[in-house]
Amino acid sequence: MVFFNDKRAILFHFYEQGFLSSSILRIGSNCYKHCCTIIYMRYRSRDEIIGSILQSAATSKGITKTKIMFSSFLSYQQLLYYLDFLVGEGLLEYDSHNRVYRTEQKGLDFLELNKQITKLIKIPG
Repeated sequence: MVFFNDKRAILFHFYEQGFLSSSILRIGSNCYKHCCTIIYMRYRSRDEIIGSILQSAATSKGITKTKIMFSSFLSYQQLLYYLDFLVGEGLLEYDSHNRVYRTEQKGLDFLELNKQITKLIKIPG
């Protein structure tokens, strides 16, 4: 793990790694609070997106569409597609009375297997 003592050093490190463009680097520390979002916004596999949705819905109270959309960095169209798919496969359940989604046991099993596979493969990035 790399430790930094100021915001500019963090931004410059991510610029060197190719995560940030030079125009973003010029903005400086004003961009720091958005830095994590910018870095996160890379191409993700379908499994990563599904895992992100299931992880955000793995609460006892459930989670709304809007919160899933923001926590998983999805557009509304993408969200509808994945929610329909996950409910159809039995990984998510929809509580129409409270209008929230919850991760089913099958979805929790998927998350655990996905975590184990990621540990085995140790994909960089």
